[in-house]
Amino acid sequence: MDNEGRMAITSRPFQDAVKDVIMVAIDDGYLKEGVDIKITLLGTSKTEAETQEVLSAVHKSIQDTAKERSITVIPSIEVDSSVQYVPDPSEQSESSQEENSTEEPSELDDEDSSEEESDENSNEDAEDEDSNDDEDAEDEDSSDDEDAEDEDSDDEDGEDQEERRGCSVCQGSGDCDLCGGSGEIDCPSCIEQGYPTGLVPCSACDGDGYDECECDGGRCGACGGSGTNEDGEDCETCHGSGQCQICGGDQMRDCPHCDGTGFVACEECGGDGISECPACQGSGVCAACGGSGYAPED
Repeated sequence: MDNEGRMAITSRPFQDAVKDVIMVAIDDGYLKEGVDIKITLLGTSKTEAETQEVLSAVHKSIQDTAKERSITVIPSIEVDSSVQYVPDPSEQSESSQEENSTEEPSELDDEDSSEEESDENSNEDAEDEDSNDDEDAEDEDSSDDEDAEDEDSDDEDGEDQEERRGCSVCQGSGDCDLCGGSGEIDCPSCIEQGYPTGLVPCSACDGDGYDECECDGGRCGACGGSGTNEDGEDCETCHGSGQCQICGGDQMRDCPHCDGTGFVACEECGGDGISECPACQGSGVCAACGGSGYAPED
């Protein structure tokens, strides 16, 4: 709280601010047993992976806060479709290194090529000087014929390429139009349920992260809740508390299927949020033109 008694939630970790809001809402009677809590993320200054870690921490913070106040709530956290994540620096670095490796020319190759061309030109000049006028005339006639044939061949090739150019599906890129050439798409099953990170609500606990303890009313199973053994000494299991050591006497324990997080890995994508592109079967190649970029031949 600030000096005027208002709750201060700015310039604080997201999960801490949410925890305080939930705590006050419960104490003031706004949140009661079994109420659904829906949070929608409208913006972030983190990468997608970092953002999902924060949202998981917020989800657990809500459940823990409700448990401290002895009620059960059902939190639901969604990411708005307009959210723009900060690019992952590691991915940008890898992309930059690949571009640099493909753009560096070899100066040695250029020098060698220039020397070879110079030697060849010198040899050709010497041969031309030794030849007589008749041979020069024959060479010129032969060269004219070859140039004419080359021009005709270039015209024919240009016409063929112009006719084939422009696959209407990939716009000439040769990449699959669905995945953009990556061979992967966001998991449709995760997106349908509103959890594009590869996590889905745990079916065992319905996403609340808690399960009913199998103990006898929160009592220690070794001493029956008395806290002592047959000799009147402190129970070695509960150390004299008389409470169940799994749930601490609350009769509720962390769900063993999701370890109390309320989420499990999506069965469709294995938890990574990515699926193989169905259009190109993971190849990243345009299925219409086979990656050539040209319109398919009839």
